[in-house]
Amino acid sequence: MRMLRMCTWLMCASLVACTTPPEIKQALVAKDQAYAENVRLMEQYRELVINIDERIAYWHHYLRAHELLDAAIEWATTNPEPSEGAPARKYVDVMKDSLGDKLITLVNDVRFPHLPGRKGSDGTVVFFETAPAAGGEKTKNMEKLIGKLPELVAAIEERVEADYRVIVKQRDLSAFDDYETNVAALRRINAMIKNYLDIDVTVKRTDVKEFADAIRALR
Repeated sequence: MRMLRMCTWLMCASLVACTTPPEIKQALVAKDQAYAENVRLMEQYRELVINIDERIAYWHHYLRAHELLDAAIEWATTNPEPSEGAPARKYVDVMKDSLGDKLITLVNDVRFPHLPGRKGSDGTVVFFETAPAAGGEKTKNMEKLIGKLPELVAAIEERVEADYRVIVKQRDLSAFDDYETNVAALRRINAMIKNYLDIDVTVKRTDVKEFADAIRALR
């Protein structure tokens, strides 16, 4: 960018009382075309980045939602154990972080009978112990779980969106905006220079301020 500014100042200085060779005018036209092509390419890059982000968001949502729903149903209906050798309480910590408080509350509300309580590393009970099933309780609990599924799914959707914002965040596209602003300023400078050269007049010193303002617009 510093080099662009230096070149622009030199071009401004060269405008004082000169008759312009056709080659210079042609070069200015070619430069403007190159600027326009660069802008077109950057717009394509921006569109590509947006499309990739949308695809990442789609697959994150799809996979994470299935993962959370499977975990919620598993903890509501069974007493999952970690892989061999893994600490049981650490496993509960991982599930607590993954599901979040809202989903754990819903899971505890529909946990099947006769499931033991499960504590995290700090000794806090995360998944509550449930009482033994009485006659017909198993069917009632299954009905309760099915009835809670819409609420579970809504909580999962909310959790997935929150996870995505934290993990991926919104991509900063300001660099593309800055590039377009810079190129637009350079094209204005180029056009102003070309207009002067086309009519072969001396640049008024007061008009140099317009060039300076355009240069300052560069980010």
